[in-house]
Amino acid sequence: MKKIKEYVLEHKLFFIIIPLLLLITRFDFEGYATSVTPFGVPLDDAYIGFQFARNFAQGRVLEYNPGEHTTGASTLLWVLVMALVYNLTFYLFPNYLTAFLIISKVTATLFYFLALVGVYYLAEKYYFKSKWSSLVLCSFLSLEYHLIWGTLSGMEMSLFAALIVWMLIAHREKKPYAAAVLGGLIGLTRPEGLVVFPGTILLLYLFKTIRTKKLGVKEGKRILVQLALFAAIITPWPILNLLYSGKPLPATFYMKGGETSLSNFFRGFPFVIQVLDLFGRHYYLPWLFIGGAVLYFALKKKVSPEALLAFIFMFVYGVAIPNLTGFGRYYMPVFPIITLVAFYLFRFVESVTPSKSLKLSGVSFRLKKLAPALVMIIPLVIILNQYPLWKMVYAHNVYSINEFEVAMAYWLINNTETWDIIGTTDIGAPAFIGNRYLVDTFGLINPEKREFNGTHAEYLRYRNVTYFIDYPDHVHHKVADNCTIVYNTTYLPQVTITAGHQMAIYYCSWT
Repeated sequence: MKKIKEYVLEHKLFFIIIPLLLLITRFDFEGYATSVTPFGVPLDDAYIGFQFARNFAQGRVLEYNPGEHTTGASTLLWVLVMALVYNLTFYLFPNYLTAFLIISKVTATLFYFLALVGVYYLAEKYYFKSKWSSLVLCSFLSLEYHLIWGTLSGMEMSLFAALIVWMLIAHREKKPYAAAVLGGLIGLTRPEGLVVFPGTILLLYLFKTIRTKKLGVKEGKRILVQLALFAAIITPWPILNLLYSGKPLPATFYMKGGETSLSNFFRGFPFVIQVLDLFGRHYYLPWLFIGGAVLYFALKKKVSPEALLAFIFMFVYGVAIPNLTGFGRYYMPVFPIITLVAFYLFRFVESVTPSKSLKLSGVSFRLKKLAPALVMIIPLVIILNQYPLWKMVYAHNVYSINEFEVAMAYWLINNTETWDIIGTTDIGAPAFIGNRYLVDTFGLINPEKREFNGTHAEYLRYRNVTYFIDYPDHVHHKVADNCTIVYNTTYLPQVTITAGHQMAIYYCSWT
């Protein structure tokens, strides 16, 4: 505890500026969004996780509809965290739904702060060895739009990012068993996380063996103990999945493109480029950063252990990730690590800066430490210039979810009976807010849909669906023949987060 207090005091500028940035940006984004739409989340998937969390808080393990086990939850650890949040809000706040949304966002922001503390620690101690450069780096990550969006989404991205950063710290600090525990928690947070820890340490061991041309028997035994500890932590999840679905991973992983094949291995190679392309579309800075990092390593004629660790991690994650889409949400947890490596550009600036001191108002600054931090202000200026645009995008995302999924949930509350069965396509608000029994016709919550030998309309009839929700353009004519539109959502001329311009609720008559 004394060491933590000393560290905070020594780096107090970080512990003042970064929380302030997190507070201001999150309040600003939410404030702008609530000026055009009620308080909410920018992606409906959050409500799916919330539904699992509520049922878990009520003693139902991996149940979406009460009494039915399913493997439709993409994350086990976040469900557990949100179950605690649910219990807190349900008993303390009359309007517990709004309180739940607020505290979920606060919790996600706290996890992201922990991730930034880890990034700062790595940057200051190993990468740049400069408080100023590390502070500017974390300021950049605090203002980055995708990461603001992720922490305000009510989903697990920030928890995943924090665990990844601290797992890499534990490994670098030669604390193998702490790294194994964190690796296990990573595996419980997302399915692709199951291979992050073992894949990273095994590849590092392979690289070291090839470089030294010696088989480290002692290190190999330690890795086996680490893997055993990791396996003990993650085993309950695959067992539950096997019991409920016959497969070791959640149904969501398979439905979204996840697979175990050799093609995934080769997909790890272009992963870093694809991530850079995603973020580079907006800023064009990551390309500059990676170029600077390559230049730095070319001049040094070797890659640092920290950069090697980060690159190997990104490769492993690229192999495991179920798909390379999802509005960037799958990239968000690794962007702090990518940026950490990319900012080696500023190590290059430091290496060519003269070893002199500059005095300003009686305070002495070392140019080798100050120059990189000054150059790093450039990406901050670019992000701040685009900040108003991304605030508008976030607001429109929240507006879209409120006008579609949330509006339908409240329509169901006011116009249907609690025993009505609602058919949906991968949406969660009608279950969490509307408190209705849902049949997921996409197959994430109800994976048996993939095995059903019949048409879409026949499946709805087989499940006794009373009301069916979908985009009118997507509805098959055989469904439309038996179902009548009873509610239309607002028409959205601009689509950013939804799969169509309008959704509808159909009343189904199977006579």
